[in-house]
Amino acid sequence: MNKKSIEKMVTTENIIQDLSQRIRESCLDQDLIDFMEELLYIFYHSSDGIYVVGGNGISLRVNPSFEALTGFQLEEFLNKNVRDLVKDGHFSTSVAAQVLDTKEPATIIQEYRNGNKALVTGTPIFDECGNVVKVISNIRDITELVNLYEEVTANRVLIKNYSNELKNIHQSVIEGIVAASPAMVRTIEMARRVAKTDSLVLLLGGSGVGKGVLAKFIYRNSERRNRPFVTINCGAIPESLLESELFGYAHGAFTGADKLGKVGLVEAAAGGVLFLDEIAEMHLSLQAKILDFVETHEYCKVGSTQRNKVDVRLIAATNRDLQAMVQEGRFREDLYYRLNVVPITISMLRDRKEDIPLLIYHYTEIINKKNKTAKYFTTNAIDYLKEYEWPGNVRELRNLIERMSVLAESNKIEVTDIKDERNLDKEENGSRKVQDNRSFNMRVAVYEEKIIKEVLEEAGSIRKAAKMLGMSPSSLHRKLKKQ
Repeated sequence: MNKKSIEKMVTTENIIQDLSQRIRESCLDQDLIDFMEELLYIFYHSSDGIYVVGGNGISLRVNPSFEALTGFQLEEFLNKNVRDLVKDGHFSTSVAAQVLDTKEPATIIQEYRNGNKALVTGTPIFDECGNVVKVISNIRDITELVNLYEEVTANRVLIKNYSNELKNIHQSVIEGIVAASPAMVRTIEMARRVAKTDSLVLLLGGSGVGKGVLAKFIYRNSERRNRPFVTINCGAIPESLLESELFGYAHGAFTGADKLGKVGLVEAAAGGVLFLDEIAEMHLSLQAKILDFVETHEYCKVGSTQRNKVDVRLIAATNRDLQAMVQEGRFREDLYYRLNVVPITISMLRDRKEDIPLLIYHYTEIINKKNKTAKYFTTNAIDYLKEYEWPGNVRELRNLIERMSVLAESNKIEVTDIKDERNLDKEENGSRKVQDNRSFNMRVAVYEEKIIKEVLEEAGSIRKAAKMLGMSPSSLHRKLKKQ
């Protein structure tokens, strides 16, 4: 307790003692004296503010709690008309003036210049003729309650916005593919059209853009959707085994071979779709056999000369520049032209940033369902992630979302959380990170969020934090809503 508070308490006790002495010296009944002394203690020690106004609107007296709650000094309003106090800007409105005008009790919520909010109830006191002779105003501090209400309201708004975003996502998720950008919408429409045919499709795009996802989209929208969908990663299987994996082998084809032989992936995909992922990684020696299979849909098992025909649709994919590889002699030109019937290029994520917010919401929802959590990224965090180059494309974004959902202590994932976990501003593993051309407002927002978070942690409440930051609690609430 500071010196000023102690002095005020001493002054209050002196006033009570002085008035009590004067009451005792009067010729009143002892019960009445005791009652009046109790009223004095109630008036001066009540935690609620009490403000007494005369029938003419003149301020008569207040208790110490009123001064503490409102931040006013006694001399600022004592013996002054409440209507003049409103005109001078001390109050935005006056419940006492309202009661004097209507002669009826009234209740309002008042905000004072120190940021405190109060529930003020004015009660009229009448004389024998029905005239208002006094108005007793009771002022109850509801600052914390209002702040709590504003926090709940802000959270409701945030949840509503989040729900609306999810609805937008559901509308923008076309059979498992998020598409908000014009480029991605065009890609999906092209895939949908080609799905109705049996034409060979070549999917092009960087690592992690979603070539496998688009291949399955084509499959699901084709007449073969109820038949097998078989994937083989041409870069993941050693060259010596790739041919037998694709075409299978006959019994006794080589030492250690299964006596009954083996069914290859081509045969396993009969009637359905065979997805040749990373086809550029296939060795030149096998490319000739793939070319023959693409043209005739016939193949020979390893260790056999019998040609087998199969009804299968082919979809190939690569993240390499096949034309450049043809020029370098690392990919057969005839195979390239045979594969390049319907090429579909999927843009890099950095070139379709409109998709990033929806992808974040989409994958956050999936991960929340899987982990039974309620994580979400703030608006500033999403804007921050939009500025990142994403060399690993959608795959990298999804991995970051899952990592943050697991590691973040709070449900609300902010810019500072992302920076603490992984500094996207620095070069890491030789890939490009956030560029220096972020807007001024974006940079200010990032640092503002960091400062507000630190002050909130230190203050422990919205009201205290607002005071430390030199702003009103309502202003701080508005800033928090934007995060």
